[in-house]
Amino acid sequence: MTVATIHARFNHATNSGIGAQERWNLPNVFSVQQTQFPSIDVGLMQTAITDTVQLLDSHFTSHWTAGDPITPTVMLAYEQSYRGLNLDEALSGDGNLAWSGNSLTVKLPTGGDAAVPLDTMAALKWTPYAYRAGSGWTAADINAFYNDLSGQLSRAFSSITDPNQAGAQQTMAQVLYMAVYDGDSNVVQIDNQIVPGKSRRSRTRPSPSA
Repeated sequence: MTVATIHARFNHATNSGIGAQERWNLPNVFSVQQTQFPSIDVGLMQTAITDTVQLLDSHFTSHWTAGDPITPTVMLAYEQSYRGLNLDEALSGDGNLAWSGNSLTVKLPTGGDAAVPLDTMAALKWTPYAYRAGSGWTAADINAFYNDLSGQLSRAFSSITDPNQAGAQQTMAQVLYMAVYDGDSNVVQIDNQIVPGKSRRSRTRPSPSA
């Protein structure tokens, strides 16, 4: 699922033609903001420093009170495309990397036998945020939030009469939340070839690389 698909399916203001099954039967209450940036570094910095704070202020600050605080979760999904070369490939005689004294020449051809493939990496994670009067929104303390989440999920599964089943459902929900909180990233496409799920390699960015 691409970032564009997430926006098309789940942004409640523009998804009137999307059925409940395509939304995985989730309530149609989500807002999705889709943006493009010239580089991943610029995108992550602006998202963390500016965009996320503006989103929280515009959607959640008015609903927060000291007596009834809220801790919204913001999910970040992004894609980045790049051509990467590892510096150790120069040792094996890769013609795209050439040392001359202290100078390194790097080539990133897009065609031919020495073409460097275009990798597309997708990443997903979410973060809970807490509001403090006077300082605004910051990432919530995950240990305190986990304890609060336990109580919230206990109430959410209170209709399940079997306590073992209710406990198992709560534990699975907590494990899922923490898994997405930790985040994941995988190369999902190489040039025009989609990488099957079982063959995907998790990595952040090629390092060291040029």
